[in-house]
Amino acid sequence: MRYYMVLQREKPGRAPQVRLLKDGFSWWAFAFGPLWLAWHRSWRAFLASIAVLIVAAIVSRELSAWASIAMSIIIGFEGAAIAAEAMQRRGWRFLGMIAAPDMDAAELRLAEGLLISDKTEKAATPEKNTAPLAVKGGQPA
Repeated sequence: MRYYMVLQREKPGRAPQVRLLKDGFSWWAFAFGPLWLAWHRSWRAFLASIAVLIVAAIVSRELSAWASIAMSIIIGFEGAAIAAEAMQRRGWRFLGMIAAPDMDAAELRLAEGLLISDKTEKAATPEKNTAPLAVKGGQPA
C-alpha cells in the first residue's frame, strides 16, 4: 500500500485544483537530485543542495563524492515532502493522506471523498460550499 499526499489550491472564480503526490522514495529524485528539485520548483532546497555540493567540492574531492551520494539519498527519500512544502509556500493547502495501491485508486478514493463531502456540505449550507475536505486513510473525516 502506498501513501499519497493531497494538496489543494483555490483561486477566486475557478474550480479548486487538487494534486496527489506519492509519499516515499523517488528514483527520479535520487537520480537527478538538485535538477529534480528545480523541476518541482523547490527553489530553497535546490539552492541549499547546490551550496552544499559547492562547499564540499571546495573542501575536498572525497568529501564532494560523499556529499553527492548523501544528497541523492536524502532527496530520493524526502523529495515529495520537500515538493509539498514548496507547494504550500505557493498557496496550496495540505488536506491529508490517502492510502491506495496505485495513483488511479488514490484518485478514485479522493473522488469518493469529495462526493461524500460535497453532498454533506450542500445539505448543511446550501448557499456556500467552502468547508475543506479532510482525507485520512482514504476516508473523509
